[in-house]
Amino acid sequence: MNPAKSESVAEQTARPAKPESVAEQTARPAKPESVAEQTAAASESGSPKPFSVGPGAASGLEPGLAEPPSLATHGVARRVTRAGDVAGTDPAIESGRGVSVETAIKRGEYDYNAHPDRAAEAVRLMEQTEQTEKASAKEVGFMRAHGLALKRAWNDARKTHGIGSEQSQEAKSNYFDWQTRYTRAVLPIFHEIGQTLHAEVELETGNIIELESLWDEAVGRPPTPGQKRQMEAKGQANERAAAQTDAARKKVLEKAPGDKKPPVDAVAQARKALAGFKPGQKMTTEQVRALWNAAKRGYLDKLTNDFDDVRHGLATDLGIPVRDVTEGLTQPKALRAVTDEMYRRMAEQRRLISQSKAWVRDQATPGWLRFARSVPKAFFAAKIFGHGTVGMITHAGLNIFNPGAWKSYWPKFFRQYHLIFSAAAHERMMQDLERDPLSVMFRRAGLQADPFKHTDSYDVPEMVKWFGKIGASGQRGFDALKLFRDARAKQIWNSSPESLRPSGNTREAIEARGRYAQVIANAVNHATGAVNANAPELLNWTFFAPKLEGSRWAWMIKDPWEAAKTFANWRMASPEARQGAMAELKQKAAIAGTYYGLLNLNQGILQLQGSQQQVNTTNPKRSDFMAFKVDGHDLGIVSPMLGMVRLFANVAHAAIDKRSKFESLTSRYGEESETAGNYVRGKLSPFAAFGVDVASQSDMFGKPLPFSSDKVPKNVRERGEGRYSYPEYLSETFLPIPAEAAIKEVWSNQGIPENDQNRYLNALLTGAVEGGTGARLSSSQKVKPNK
Repeated sequence: MNPAKSESVAEQTARPAKPESVAEQTARPAKPESVAEQTAAASESGSPKPFSVGPGAASGLEPGLAEPPSLATHGVARRVTRAGDVAGTDPAIESGRGVSVETAIKRGEYDYNAHPDRAAEAVRLMEQTEQTEKASAKEVGFMRAHGLALKRAWNDARKTHGIGSEQSQEAKSNYFDWQTRYTRAVLPIFHEIGQTLHAEVELETGNIIELESLWDEAVGRPPTPGQKRQMEAKGQANERAAAQTDAARKKVLEKAPGDKKPPVDAVAQARKALAGFKPGQKMTTEQVRALWNAAKRGYLDKLTNDFDDVRHGLATDLGIPVRDVTEGLTQPKALRAVTDEMYRRMAEQRRLISQSKAWVRDQATPGWLRFARSVPKAFFAAKIFGHGTVGMITHAGLNIFNPGAWKSYWPKFFRQYHLIFSAAAHERMMQDLERDPLSVMFRRAGLQADPFKHTDSYDVPEMVKWFGKIGASGQRGFDALKLFRDARAKQIWNSSPESLRPSGNTREAIEARGRYAQVIANAVNHATGAVNANAPELLNWTFFAPKLEGSRWAWMIKDPWEAAKTFANWRMASPEARQGAMAELKQKAAIAGTYYGLLNLNQGILQLQGSQQQVNTTNPKRSDFMAFKVDGHDLGIVSPMLGMVRLFANVAHAAIDKRSKFESLTSRYGEESETAGNYVRGKLSPFAAFGVDVASQSDMFGKPLPFSSDKVPKNVRERGEGRYSYPEYLSETFLPIPAEAAIKEVWSNQGIPENDQNRYLNALLTGAVEGGTGARLSSSQKVKPNK
């Protein structure tokens, strides 16, 4: 046994390698003028510049929030770093792509434990890596093992001296400093030694070998002959898609302009050619040529033929936005078509791999359970079919009434239509969202804007599986929400005091940025229909979009309550909490003022037109409460939020107000229970609502189902309606929401007018508005004007 092993890990690590502390070693600047240094500086300043995986480029890492620590894991695999980032046990590290090699990790730990002066050797290797920007997998494994030893030393210090002890804080600082230094040195050359970094397999091409590996991990039993054939078919399809994507990439590079043999100083020449370039302007022919020469000399002849790597690397090297780089690279007409084709191929490859992974994991579930799950999902998918254009109102409609959000909101509102019709544009935008350093920071802080993951209640993977390209186009349109969340978070960040987003890579600056980023992420999530918590499966079966409903309650109740607590304890509150509380107050005041002002403007226009319609701002019992009025219709933009206001108002009325003789026939508790019950019933999922309708033989408004022998209630008769017919009920139950609204307009709200043409035109208008925007349009009920 090596004598060095007789010491504890804490003692080994505590032995100084040099007179400098690890923190001092980390503080020493890396190689000057490197792209890594430039990118890190951009990240520190909060500038939303993209990063590259090209030569010498940094990861653009931005850590998250520190919380009470858990020291159970160590490493930079995504699942480890995200958990450690949130727990505060690791500096945040953005993982790349690659396949982990467990033996390489074990070899690094073995070499480290066997070395007689391990800490000094780790520091020597770190200095060498920083100077040369190169390292072998073996060297990276050795440095990684030193980080593990520092983490164990921190754990030992906590156990021996206590969590808040000076020894524990020093050990924690040593570990954080080393991991930050390690990450910045290693990740820029991740493609060369990535196997040592990862401890998690992610499918690259989805070939049969990778699918079999995923099968072993997810299912754990041999596949049946039928499952084996399906797996082989999926693997072959994925390989064909990968080959087509590579061919499309090569075609782009073949058609690229520029010199066949670009000059050695092509990157410097490009900087000179673009010295006066302003973001948003069109590049000249000479600038485009210089840009492509820089791409060929700096990237294509050294590292990669991945067009996204080239775009983001050039953006970092030249200091111009990645969007302008993209426009310049694709400016020649001959390239526009082939780059669009490349992105379409990339999107199709990603879609096939995602479906393959989902299929493999699905096979671990018993067949009866898969069927049971598919039934409520089928109800839900049918109801939200064609939903791709509604997200910006159904989820983020409140921002229409927040002038401060308009700069971010309206461009993304109109971009959703572009995303629907262009798979290439969607893929390019999602790639940009994935790589932007500031976007990475906000995703770590909890912002629901992961470009390649399902994050919203309407974002249902089965839509693509069941409805093919039509379902995929709807999913793409819904991703406008992710773009808006990202843009809105950056807008708030860049307009905030610099004291809340300090530059630098010290532990204090990292944690401060993370805390404030989380405040922004939570606020943006709640204002755009998202929460960080995942709803249990049974809740998804029972309620319609529970995460969306949760965000509304968080926006309406939780956020104001947290702000009120901050105001009440202002002197003791953190700077981030104070900023968040003030932003909360301003946001709510702006939305309430703008909304009420527009309602008054709406009423004034109606009066000028001589309309008999009256905007209802006083009677929450009516369905048109606080709705806009347009040409005989009620227009609801934030109807679900107003539904909550109606709920509170009606419960308060039942509890404390003077009641009419008719209301007095029911106890106050009974009226409160009925009000709350109707609200909950209105939030049921299509599957659960169908079950409750059948069990009660009526819908939530008391209208009897076709097979019911119950009498038609008075309130239904007063609307000019009778019991459901089978076509009416089935169409409203199983058709998508926009079609349901149109059918209801025909069957119910319009009654039987003399001119059938007007009836069907109203139905088409209702369906078009709801399907195209998510706003709710219905015919105004004939009621007495407000007094």
